[in-house]
Amino acid sequence: MVIPLLLLLCGPLGGLLGGTAFAISDELLLSRLQVQVVEHRFDNGLRLVVQTDRRAPLVAMHLQTAAGASWDVGGPGWSEAAGMAHLVEHLLYAGSERTPHGSYDGLLAAAGAETNAWTEHHAMALTALVPVEALDLLLELEADRMAGLSAPAVAARLDLERQVVAQERGIEREGPGGLDSLALRTLSFAPGHPERHSVLGSQAELERVSAEDVLAFHAAAFAPSSCVLVLVGDLDPALAIESVGRTLGAVPSRAGWEGPATGPEAVRPAAATHYDDIGGTTLYASWPLPPAQHPSAAAAHLLADLLGQQDQGVLGQARRRGRIERHSAWVELTPGGGRLLVQLRSRKGEAERLRRLLDRAVAELHEQPLPPERLSAVTARWRSWAARVGQDPQDQAETLARCAVETAEPTCFADHVGRHLEVPEAEIQAAARAVLDPQERVLLVVLAPGQGARSLDGAPRLDPSELR
Repeated sequence: MVIPLLLLLCGPLGGLLGGTAFAISDELLLSRLQVQVVEHRFDNGLRLVVQTDRRAPLVAMHLQTAAGASWDVGGPGWSEAAGMAHLVEHLLYAGSERTPHGSYDGLLAAAGAETNAWTEHHAMALTALVPVEALDLLLELEADRMAGLSAPAVAARLDLERQVVAQERGIEREGPGGLDSLALRTLSFAPGHPERHSVLGSQAELERVSAEDVLAFHAAAFAPSSCVLVLVGDLDPALAIESVGRTLGAVPSRAGWEGPATGPEAVRPAAATHYDDIGGTTLYASWPLPPAQHPSAAAAHLLADLLGQQDQGVLGQARRRGRIERHSAWVELTPGGGRLLVQLRSRKGEAERLRRLLDRAVAELHEQPLPPERLSAVTARWRSWAARVGQDPQDQAETLARCAVETAEPTCFADHVGRHLEVPEAEIQAAARAVLDPQERVLLVVLAPGQGARSLDGAPRLDPSELR
């Protein structure tokens, strides 16, 4: 897809080009995001989405299941262990009855394919980009491991993969600030909530995981009815349905699992202090977000873009003047809504000063008219991001899968982007007042050991033993 010149002109300078240019730009972009797909549901429950894209003789595959780290709390046939889902992701490559360990990667690499896998709290995905002629091989291998892993192979690889996960955890957590995200998650969710622990989990708990636990988790997570398969590329939909029908669509059906209950809500507002030798003071803030389909969701998501602007607004000006070293804001989306998060970092000063600065930034969104150039910059970022997704078949495949899982409509992306480009200023201000509520806020202060006097009043030390 070629990005039209007019779309490129409507980037950060779009506010200077007038309303007509904006309208044409959005129309052109959204029309290119409105893709045509063919859907098919097989008798075993597997859902298939196919999009034809003839730009290159390649096919992107995205196989997604609703299983994720939220399932670590335990399910039918496996016990609770933080990090279970991620460990299972590793063991998907242990081997099946027909495909021994190493065959999956070896065969696909020899065919010129690239493969990957990832785990989040509410999803796990297997991805691949293959030459067209290697698609049948890929589908056969995926069907083989969807049908079942080899119990002896899992048992033989279990200890080794536990060690690999331990290395990953060490790399992530040992550096300065490596536990910040986990500390904030621990503070934001109540004990027993399926999102309170990290995806990498606890090594002590993973040591208790058995091969039987892994096999039970896999059987539920990769039951055909639990999965969505997306293919994007140089293929005919009818032939794709036929190929999948011979492979993944022929895997015998079995029971899946709906997943754990949501869990108890955390007590808010809340504040705590986490000690880490980061050489300064960091303040994190977190607020719960409404569900993605809520009328105010798009406006709420734009709040993160506005708070994260590097050269505008209270926080952007504070960074430019050297009052803070850096700041950022982002959203973490979940089926229930997710969280809006903000980070402020300073090498000098107390947490109270950062809190006051954050309060001023929130009050600005609550009370003051939004300058047109700030909203123009935010929507320009959305246009740029959406255009990039439309260029990459692997991004397209992931987007179709997420839409299919989260909204039941795989082509929801154009509507999703459109809603974020059309939010009026009044709705953003209303969302700021509803979402950025001090009574719903969680604050985490990160300080070097021995610097507790620089923390907030009423922010006791977070118990390190709770981090998992």
